[in-house]
Amino acid sequence: MTEKTLHIMLVDDNVSMSNMLARILILKGIKVTVAGGGREALDIAKAVTDIDIVFMDIKMPDINGVETFKQMKSLLPRTSVVMITAYAVEDLIQEALREGAYGILHKPVDFDKLFSVIEKIRHHTENGTILIVDDDSNINATFSKILREKGYEVATASTGEEAIILAKDKVFDIIFLDMILPGLDGFGTYMALRAIDPAFAAIVITGHAGEIPDRIEQMLMNSAYTCLQKPVDFAVLFGIIDELIENKRANTIAMEG
Repeated sequence: MTEKTLHIMLVDDNVSMSNMLARILILKGIKVTVAGGGREALDIAKAVTDIDIVFMDIKMPDINGVETFKQMKSLLPRTSVVMITAYAVEDLIQEALREGAYGILHKPVDFDKLFSVIEKIRHHTENGTILIVDDDSNINATFSKILREKGYEVATASTGEEAIILAKDKVFDIIFLDMILPGLDGFGTYMALRAIDPAFAAIVITGHAGEIPDRIEQMLMNSAYTCLQKPVDFAVLFGIIDELIENKRANTIAMEG
C-alpha cells in the first residue's frame, strides 16, 4: 500500500518565513499549504480536509493562533496542531495545550526539533488521541506530560461539561474519565460522550470505587473498557493503552483489507 503524502499547513502572518519553511518541507516530499493569518487558515480548513498537521503562529494580527485553533478543531478534528511563538505568552500556551494542541515550538524554529515533531505526529497518528477528564489539575498535568512524551496527542478537561465540548469538536480514541467531578458526574459525562461518539475506548478512573459500584458497573456494561483505582499504576495503564492501540490497528487493517 502506498504511504499517503503528508500534508502540512503553515499559518503565520510572516509569509516570507512560511515560504522559506515551505520550500524545505517540499524538498522532503511533503505537501504544503500556506495561510497568512487565522481567517485565511479557517477558510482553507473549510475547503481542504486532508491536512495532517498545522503549524500555527500564536501572535497574529487578525485572530490569534489559539482562537484560530479552537475554531479549526470542528473543521479538522483529526488534524494535529503545533503552536509556534516568539513571545512569552504562557497563558495562551497553556490554553492551547488544554484545548488539545500537540505541542509548542519557539522561534527561531529549530529544524531538527521541527522534523522530530513531524515524525512523532506520524507515529501518534497510528496511536490515536487521548482525552483526560479529571478535576485534579496535578493528575491532568502528570498524565498529559507522560503521554505527550510517548508521542500521543492529549487534551484535558476538568469538568464533564468541558469534556463534552471538546468531544463535539474532536474525535478521541481513548478517554480517561474520573468518576467524581464537579457538576455533571463521571457517569453522566460518560453517557453524554457515548451519545456523541459510540466508538471511543473509555477507561474509568476513581478513588471512590466502594462508594459508587453500581454506577461503575453500569458504565462497564455500556462498553467502558475497564476501571482503574487511584493512585494509578502506570505500568498497568500503559499496558492497557498498548492493548487498545493494537486493537485499533488490527481493526484499521481489517477495514483497509
